[in-house]
Amino acid sequence: MKLVSIIIPHYNSSGFLEETLESVFNQTYTNIEIIVVDDDSDSKEWNKLKELQDKWNELILYKRPSFLIKGANSCRNFGLSVAKGYFINFVDSDDILMPDKIEKQVQYFESNPNLGMVVCKTQYFRDRKCNLKSILQKVNFEKNSDYLKLYLSKNAVWCTNSALIKRTSIGEIKFKEGQIDAHEWLFFIFLMLQGIKINGLNDILVLKRIHQDSIGRLNIINKLPSLIESREIIYLKLKNINNTDSVIYTDLVIKDINSLLKTIAKKGQYKLFFKSLKTYHLTLTQKIRAVFIYFIFVIFKKGDTFKIIK
Repeated sequence: MKLVSIIIPHYNSSGFLEETLESVFNQTYTNIEIIVVDDDSDSKEWNKLKELQDKWNELILYKRPSFLIKGANSCRNFGLSVAKGYFINFVDSDDILMPDKIEKQVQYFESNPNLGMVVCKTQYFRDRKCNLKSILQKVNFEKNSDYLKLYLSKNAVWCTNSALIKRTSIGEIKFKEGQIDAHEWLFFIFLMLQGIKINGLNDILVLKRIHQDSIGRLNIINKLPSLIESREIIYLKLKNINNTDSVIYTDLVIKDINSLLKTIAKKGQYKLFFKSLKTYHLTLTQKIRAVFIYFIFVIFKKGDTFKIIK
């Protein structure tokens, strides 16, 4: 029975964390180490974490080292550095795993040993498990093979919580520290560009909580810099790969970038708009065109069919 390391970043959310830990400790698969990395919570919260450790003696508790940038991504990376598991599962401190989540994914690995990652479906819930909302993925995972195309086209996305990953398949890839959004998007795309083989279960094995402090509820203006930066990183990465598939993937990223640039223009974020354009080495004609499109958006709120980047 291979060891599974579950890594949970935490910041001032011990109330939610207890329910998350219950779902982890109640897994039908029992060979699990559970690592919580605290992101410099206040002393009251830290004391609550110690109480949770008293409740579950197996709980491994760390504080994020002070030399690391504050944030959940640093906590995930540190947790990965100390994890001993053959498999890795990153879990958010406010979400819930279904009891057979790990067991089903490990069994799928055993039947498909060439895989590096197995994902599952996720359902949103608000505050209480009985208050279920929409399912995140509508696609049939098991009838798809090009997961990178599926992911970039947004036909199927998966949460960090849903993925069980072989430690050896992660290699040196890390979460981008200091980024408030799109960090999982970057992480999974880098894994796929590295060549990881993926398949997915159509079972709903993760419940993702919606609440006031969720990262996903951040104002779009606060998220835009991270969203556009992540797309720029992948755009430049794909430009250095010379094959037919990379052209398809690049077109999908460009489509996403155009959508984000239009949102940036509509929100009047002119500094971010023109800063982002520098990445794409536009000709003078293209720059003039981009400026024209920007002011069309700002003044008339029109131009959704225009492509800023081609």
